[in-house]
Amino acid sequence: MNHPDPPERNEARTPMTTSSNGGTSRTWKAGDPEPTPPPPPTPAPHRPDVEPVGPRREPGVSGRRFVIWSVVVIALLWLVVFAILRPALINAKRRSEFGRKELAPSVLAMLQTQPPGVDPRVWDDAVRAGHALLATTTDAGTLTFEEMTALRDQVRAAADRARERPETAAAELASLWNDVAAIARRSQRPGEPDVDRRHPRPSILPAADGRESSPE
Repeated sequence: MNHPDPPERNEARTPMTTSSNGGTSRTWKAGDPEPTPPPPPTPAPHRPDVEPVGPRREPGVSGRRFVIWSVVVIALLWLVVFAILRPALINAKRRSEFGRKELAPSVLAMLQTQPPGVDPRVWDDAVRAGHALLATTTDAGTLTFEEMTALRDQVRAAADRARERPETAAAELASLWNDVAAIARRSQRPGEPDVDRRHPRPSILPAADGRESSPE
């Protein structure tokens, strides 16, 4: 007796259409196997002589290299500026030290002289006031080495004359005061207090017109 051949298991699934509430939907016959997904693509073997496929990066400057070169350029600029300003800075420092150690103390030699008829404490205060005026004048930094050396020699010569003739000591200090105060007025920086207010003229020194200064 011949039996009918069974249907093939791998036959294609036949869609069936059903109606539900006026709509249609598509279903598949039950019992059909799920479709097999395609196998993943096999990656191509790595070849060192072939460049990888992808977007190329444009050549540029890395951030680290940019920072390094920026630091180098700034350091070079600083060295150039320092090399330009270094001689002026050294010269200003030398002039300041010369005025503080050589010029201003030279007037203190007048402390060894005592003018007749002048109280020793008053004379001491007048000489030290002259020292303060000289220090202010040299600190302004406007005098050259030649001008400071000439002023130092002038102060030393006045101190020598006062020591030889004590009766002229007040007049010698007054003459020095006139010259140094005139230099200090020319060297005064904008915004600084007036020189005559910062350094009042000692009352025992004759004024520029030959009269004795009035006490403050």
